[in-house]
Amino acid sequence: MTKSTWFSKIYGALIQDKKIFLVSKGENWSLPLIEIPHKTWIKSSQEMNQAMDKQLGTPVLFLHCASFQRNLEKCCIESVFVLESRKTTETLPEGKWFTKKELIEVPFYSSGQKSLIEKLLEEREKKNFPPERSPWAKPGWFSLASQWIKEELEKQGYSLGKVEPFCTGFNSCLLQIPTDQGNIYLKASPIWEGASHEPQVLFALANLFPTKIPQPIAIEKEKRWMLLSDFGSTIGFSPTLAKKNALLSQFAQLQIEAISQKEHLLEFGCWEHSLEQMPSQIEELFFDEQALAGLSKKEISTLQSQIPKLQAKAQKLSTYNIPPTLVHGDLHLGNVAFVEEKCMFFDWASAAISHPFFDLVWLYLDNPTERHKLISTYLKEWEGFESPQRLEEAWDLARPLAFVYHALYYRQLFAHMEEASRKGFDNPVVFFLTAE
Repeated sequence: MTKSTWFSKIYGALIQDKKIFLVSKGENWSLPLIEIPHKTWIKSSQEMNQAMDKQLGTPVLFLHCASFQRNLEKCCIESVFVLESRKTTETLPEGKWFTKKELIEVPFYSSGQKSLIEKLLEEREKKNFPPERSPWAKPGWFSLASQWIKEELEKQGYSLGKVEPFCTGFNSCLLQIPTDQGNIYLKASPIWEGASHEPQVLFALANLFPTKIPQPIAIEKEKRWMLLSDFGSTIGFSPTLAKKNALLSQFAQLQIEAISQKEHLLEFGCWEHSLEQMPSQIEELFFDEQALAGLSKKEISTLQSQIPKLQAKAQKLSTYNIPPTLVHGDLHLGNVAFVEEKCMFFDWASAAISHPFFDLVWLYLDNPTERHKLISTYLKEWEGFESPQRLEEAWDLARPLAFVYHALYYRQLFAHMEEASRKGFDNPVVFFLTAE
C-alpha cells in the first residue's frame, strides 16, 4: 500500500481598513489560498510568505493562526492565517474587498469561512484581542520593529536592506535583515509570566561565556527584542557520535561554570524551578484535566498512581551533591551551531535555574542506540561533584523527573496559547508524561 503524502491548504485573511479581501471561485467567494506540498504548522515560514506574496501580488505578513485542522484521511492540513499588507493597497490583481455589512449577501465556497471572517473583522474593529495574543501578531507591530531595527543598526554603522519576515509563531517571531556585514535577525520573545527574559539572559550569558553563547548586537528590554548576527548553520540532525559527544561535554562544562552565576542569572531573567518545588508541582499537574487532555481516565489514574514514587525521587535527588545551575530547556540539535570545532548554544527562551540533568531529555529521546554512550560522556564532566556510581544513580532518579520538568513547562506554555494554536499541537504535556 502506497503511503499518502501530506500537503497543506493555507488560507489568508487579509484585513485592511475594516475590509476583508476575497477571491472568486465560480459564483462563490473564498479567502485566497496557497498549497504547500508538505505538512505545515502554526508557524509561518519564508516558503509560506513567498507563496502568499505571489498569490496576492503584494507583500504580506502572517500575523497569527486563526484556524487549524488536520484531516487524517486526506493527509491534509487546512489552516487560516490572519495577514497584514506591508503596503496600503486598494486594488489587487484578482479579487475584491468586502466590508462586514457587505458579507451578508456574499455566497461562500466554504460555509465555515463566513463566520470566522465576521469574527476577525469585529475583533479588528474593536481591537478586542485575546490576552494570549502575542505582540507581533497584532497589526502595526512589524512597522514599529522595523523602525527600531533601522535606528539600532544605522547607529552601529550597518548599511541595511529591506526587513523581511522569516518565521512567526505563537512563542517567537524572527525577522531577517540583509546588511553589508551579512544577515542579521531580530528575535522577539514572549512576555508572559514564567517565560525567561531571553534578551537579557542571552546578554548576560554571552558576557559570561563569549565562546559558547552568541552576543546580541542590541536588545530592547521592555519589548524583549534582540538583534543577532548570523552565526552559521546548526549542527544538523544527523551529526556524528563524536560531534554529539563534544556537544554534551561542552554543554556540561558550561553548566558547571554557570553554578557560581546562579543569582546573577536569576536577576537577569532566568526563571527558577527548584527540586524542592517539584513534589507539589507533580501533584498539581497530574490532577490538571485540561493539561492532560487526550488521556483516558484509566491513563490519568495510572499517572496519578506514580505521584508518590516521583515525589520520592525528587526528594532523594536533592541529597546528591549536584547543585542547581543553568538549564537551557530546549536542548536539541536544532539549537546548537558548530563554529570552529566549538558549540554555540542559542535559543534560550526556556532558560532556567534547575537540576542540570533535566536538559538531557531530547538527546536521550532522539538517540535510542547511542544514549548510553552520550549520557556517560555528559556525566563524566560532573565527576568533580560525585563519584561515577553516584552520578549514574542521580541520572536514574533525574530521568523520569526530566520528562515531568518539560511537561510542567509546556503546561505553562499551553495556558498562554490561543485556541487555534493549541489545535496545531499534539498535546506536549501528554507527550512528555508518556514518552519514556
